Amino acid sequence: AGAPQVAVPVPVPEPPATAPVIVGPADPGEAPPPPAVAERPAPPAPPPVPYIAPPRSGGNDRWVTVRVTASQPPYVNGIAAAVDNGAGQQMAYVCSRQGDTILVLIGDRAGTESRRLELRVPGVNSFTPRFRADGGLLRIDGLQPQGFIVRALSQGEVARVFDMEGNRLVGFGLRGSTEALEEANAYCFGG
Repeated sequence: AGAPQVAVPVPVPEPPATAPVIVGPADPGEAPPPPAVAERPAPPAPPPVPYIAPPRSGGNDRWVTVRVTASQPPYVNGIAAAVDNGAGQQMAYVCSRQGDTILVLIGDRAGTESRRLELRVPGVNSFTPRFRADGGLLRIDGLQPQGFIVRALSQGEVARVFDMEGNRLVGFGLRGSTEALEEANAYCFGG
């Protein structure tokens, strides 16, 4: 056989000199960056609360007429006779030249779920229509422009809304309602 194998040490080269590796902040007074946190998507924003009447200011709870567009509830291009009671609640009669006629309640006090409510106009009349929920408001469709509810709103001093257990939910002054309702109907129905 051959000569015995002898292990010969092989020199291992030194690693090249490198700059020191800094772990942590470059400046001893600087805080380390926070660990990465997986971000959760934000919950969807609630739909905006619709409004029709300009918000009341300075005690002005007078009914006004305003143009409305189909870009937000109640999704009608037309005109509204509306009032804001100063507490974020609104009532509006909305009509269009296409024949839409709607009574709208806006605000959290009347709620946002379809249900029957009582509408009282003291000294004039009381009604128990079923309101339908629609995009953050309550509405009654198909009102007669000269019907009982519209006439009552133009003849009374105040309109109050109650649940069917008799609890008062919200109230609205009716100052200026006659003129505003007449103006809305004239625009929509030419009369």
